[in-house]
Amino acid sequence: LNIKGSQGATFQMNNFKLFDSYYGLYNDLGEPGVSYNFANCHFKNNNYAIQLNADMNYSNCIFESNGVGQAAQISYGSLTATNCQFLNNFCSFTWSNSVNVTNCLFQGNQNNIVGSPGFFDNCQFIDNEYAFAEAYGHTIQNCYFAQNTIGIDNSGGSNISNCTFEYNNIALKIGDNTSISNNQIVNNQIGVAVTAYNPNTTIISDNQICNNTEFNLQNLTDKNFQVNANCFCSQDSTYIESYILDGYDDITRGLVNYAIYDDSCESILNYIVKIQLDELELSELNMENTIVIYAQNGQLVTIKSKRNQKLTLLSLSGAVISSFEIGEGIIELTLPQTQGLYLLKSTSGELLKVVL
Repeated sequence: LNIKGSQGATFQMNNFKLFDSYYGLYNDLGEPGVSYNFANCHFKNNNYAIQLNADMNYSNCIFESNGVGQAAQISYGSLTATNCQFLNNFCSFTWSNSVNVTNCLFQGNQNNIVGSPGFFDNCQFIDNEYAFAEAYGHTIQNCYFAQNTIGIDNSGGSNISNCTFEYNNIALKIGDNTSISNNQIVNNQIGVAVTAYNPNTTIISDNQICNNTEFNLQNLTDKNFQVNANCFCSQDSTYIESYILDGYDDITRGLVNYAIYDDSCESILNYIVKIQLDELELSELNMENTIVIYAQNGQLVTIKSKRNQKLTLLSLSGAVISSFEIGEGIIELTLPQTQGLYLLKSTSGELLKVVL
């Protein structure tokens, strides 16, 4: 069904069914400001179910056994889906300009979601080849990932929080400028695989990364970094070490520092420091950085500053804890007693992670 120019209209389709077509509903032209609303619709056994470069809204719809459910929106378009099911498609949707997806089920798909930056909340991803492929620019929260070959294959720029990953071959592969926090990453083959060009742009914090059968954590880079703000559910450093892949196992990989927590995963018992993360490790990819953490001993953090500036200590939520006026040179800062992950922000906007 070739839909011609719509001249700013809003379309509403209720209880619409489209089975066994090749191109489905399509229009190759961009339609800025045009909305298509689908409620209680069913798209099955189509090569392409929908190819419209407009703002697409789906409610209580089923996309089943299609080549692509919502095809690429190259010229223009967004996607909003609520209470929908995407079942056994080759791709559920691809290359939308932005998405907002809530309370949806994605099950038995191949590449499932390709590109398509935006927001996902309270969704389930079960038994997909890739739940997210070539993922970037996503906020993914309160979601459940199980029995996927790869849960999230992330190229960067995403925030993943309050999710559960279990029984996946690989739960997460994370790239640069990505934050994963407050997740349960358990009983997978591989928990977290870090592929970032610069792992120091990632934030991995307040996760339980436990009982994954091959590795809890893989450092697939040649850079050193730390994951002190994560619990590996053991007080035995030898056991924890056996489930971390880094430079101790492969000399082409960087080293990973970590912490040992008590049984509650609330209190740190000890830090395992394989390498001092000094100026080289923290800024070798960005020699314009004006601050680096030179050393740390509990609350006492030593900063090397290249100029006079103001530092602001932030919580992960962005709340201001305190601020410091510092000069050029080696500066010692005394930080709060409360354990946790903090961010130090410079005048120029640089961010450093600090774990207490």
